[in-house]
Amino acid sequence: MQTLDCALREVEKSDYERLAAFLSEFPGDEHSAGWWMERLKFWWDANPAFDDRWVRGWILLDGERIVGFLGNIFAAFLLDGLEAVVYTPTTWRVIKEYRTNSLRLLRKHVAYSAGKVSFGTTPNVHVEKVLLRLGYEKLIREEALLGVYVADFREVLAASLGRKAWGNFLAAIAAPILQVGQKIFGGFAAAGTAGEVRELKAAGKDFDLWWEAERVRIPTRAVKTSEIVNWYCFKNPQGPRILLGHYREGALTAYMILQVHRSGRVSSLECVDCGGAQDRRTFAALLAKADGIARREKCALVYVPAFSPAMAETLRSLLPVRKRALPRTEYVLCENPGIFKGEGCFLTYWLGDAGI
Repeated sequence: MQTLDCALREVEKSDYERLAAFLSEFPGDEHSAGWWMERLKFWWDANPAFDDRWVRGWILLDGERIVGFLGNIFAAFLLDGLEAVVYTPTTWRVIKEYRTNSLRLLRKHVAYSAGKVSFGTTPNVHVEKVLLRLGYEKLIREEALLGVYVADFREVLAASLGRKAWGNFLAAIAAPILQVGQKIFGGFAAAGTAGEVRELKAAGKDFDLWWEAERVRIPTRAVKTSEIVNWYCFKNPQGPRILLGHYREGALTAYMILQVHRSGRVSSLECVDCGGAQDRRTFAALLAKADGIARREKCALVYVPAFSPAMAETLRSLLPVRKRALPRTEYVLCENPGIFKGEGCFLTYWLGDAGI
């Protein structure tokens, strides 16, 4: 197949309109140019970790026509106790006739990341092989446990039984019994709850106070100041996340970020980030609040991944329904990948461009 040559340059702010049109018209894309415009602004203009002097990404050009793109997302990160900015390549798209130029884009990102840290968080099988060839290493999560809390047994059973009349009847009878059993046998009754959990419309100074204390406990993790949490939760064009704060004596001690998913047989609520919930009673209080929100949002299931071995132990003690999480293909390119292993590292599902 004949392929065509093209020029490569950095993305400029003046490219947004043409770039949004290119992304919306790319084969298989389902979003409008307006949606992409808001997304580009979210990645860069609204991002607290971004500096206008930095490279937003790269485009391939045939004359004035955009034929390829690779974005660059920036995030504030603690790396072994030192604050830095890390990079993530995102939305690698090249028109078929120009595919021989694809690697030029990724090599630009790798060169730009030299001496820094680059995460690859959403690759397919083909991209995984390319990342490995370029020097990325696979991040191995110590736990792949996914806690499953059933907020609405009736809905889950009815969906599992094909929503037939007899299935709906059985679901109505069995659901209350299963709901009680989940709390008793899952450890909720024994754990109890502690403190107060609030649904927050914005992260305030209490988040910054919590972060100053939390940052010394785990030396490698994403920075979670109020400005960054507000950006992630409330400025995303995909819609707001649900932010929960756990308080004791008026001070924030833990948080949880939830995202609604409407795909599948039943709607679900997924925990994409959680911090500070070190004991069972705190975590039980957060989960109890998530249960109420799931019912409000008409979500039958609440998924809570284990982001650390300690979190996995807490989930095992609280939830009777658990399963192995789907393997996550996450990669890192840096001079010292060892800092992303062990108890000194805490990586949630909010990493790189995952969930953004």
